[in-house]
Amino acid sequence: MEIVKNWTMVKQYPYLVGDFMLTAWDYLGEAGIGTWAYTNDGRSFDKPYPWLLADVGVFDILGNPNGELYLA
Repeated sequence: MEIVKNWTMVKQYPYLVGDFMLTAWDYLGEAGIGTWAYTNDGRSFDKPYPWLLADVGVFDILGNPNGELYLA
């Protein structure tokens, strides 16, 4: 997710309405689709155990806010 880049464009171009976020609340399954890594071997979507969450929501599985919530 490139939320910083997208939100910068929203502020720069008046014809953009905003950015769309598919998932507000993180969920079980599709383990690691929203993760990031510094190495090439960590960039695949087939994360092994202990990865259980997708890691894509504005709120984690317990309802705690993630950094994306505070970006705007």
